[in-house]
Amino acid sequence: GTGGGCFDQFEIVELVRHSKVLLQRHMQRENMDGFAEVAATSHSLSEAVWSAVIHTGLGPLSPNTVMLSLPRDWSAMGEKRSADYISTVRGIMNMDKALLLFRGNETYPSSNDVIHDGRIDVWWVIHDGGLLLLLPHVLSKNNVWGRYGAKIRIFAVITSATEDPRTLHEAVTDHLARVRIDASVTVVDLSMTTIADDMREENNFVEGMGGCCGVPGSDSARGNVNNNHNKTVGEVFSNYVCEATYSTVLGDEEMNIRGAGRESVQAITARSIMDHVIKGEQGALTGNDGEQARRLRTAAAFNRLLQQHSWRSNLVVTNMPLIRPDKPTGDFFDYVDTMFDGINNLLLVRGSGNEVITTYA
Repeated sequence: GTGGGCFDQFEIVELVRHSKVLLQRHMQRENMDGFAEVAATSHSLSEAVWSAVIHTGLGPLSPNTVMLSLPRDWSAMGEKRSADYISTVRGIMNMDKALLLFRGNETYPSSNDVIHDGRIDVWWVIHDGGLLLLLPHVLSKNNVWGRYGAKIRIFAVITSATEDPRTLHEAVTDHLARVRIDASVTVVDLSMTTIADDMREENNFVEGMGGCCGVPGSDSARGNVNNNHNKTVGEVFSNYVCEATYSTVLGDEEMNIRGAGRESVQAITARSIMDHVIKGEQGALTGNDGEQARRLRTAAAFNRLLQQHSWRSNLVVTNMPLIRPDKPTGDFFDYVDTMFDGINNLLLVRGSGNEVITTYA
């Protein structure tokens, strides 16, 4: 962003041209095909980004996905800039664009690196149409991972105590086979947390929609475009849910659940981790039993699992947490920082509801 009147100042025009050249050179170094454009604004970041999203492309051939960097230290941004960032994100979702938020560091490979035994971990909570699976699959085929590509591990999250980890494992494994995605599957029990409510939209429409952007229950409401978009993994595979509480998975943190004549299924539960958090091991989170405190306890439990199982992964991919319009801006950043503390390279995904992985070619 720039101050003043922007393009009526020659210095700003020259700065934009110079920045575009630098951006093009960077794309060349990274072997990236595409078009480079630089926007300048004397107003807010959100207005510049929204304008770029609306006007990029030619007619119906316009981008359907927007990628933004996720701030690592949001407190240094100040209240005004952090609120503008949240406004930017919410506006993009209201435009029915898929949204990617990436946070990385020097450990993430460049296009000129070659990494053997690379690993991408996908923590799958909300089905979200299929973009959450498709992106890691495409990324894993990049030459940066060497001849055999990166290994994908799917952590399918249980959000209800009535879901059977064995049958859910079988359903997800079968789904991956039908869409031809090679990945291992581990079931994770987070049914004792608020993870489902923290990740998905309420009332099947975009949070923060004003009257000019959409009407709850209208065809533009994202939950109506793809019925699976706003459901959890267990709800999508509804035929694989028990009527009564399934207790087998509620024992140790890791276990092998063995079916008759079938291979053992790796399952993980966060119950003991959640107990530690509630009992005060994360003391800063337990002083207040309000909604945000409960959500932060969920984030802390999720982070423990990430630290145990994904700390060596080259990239962690999961659903983007919900941004609540009636809550302070800092609530979202606090939740994300707690949930992904210590994770070097992170990709948060929120589909538009229009993305679908087909099982035929």
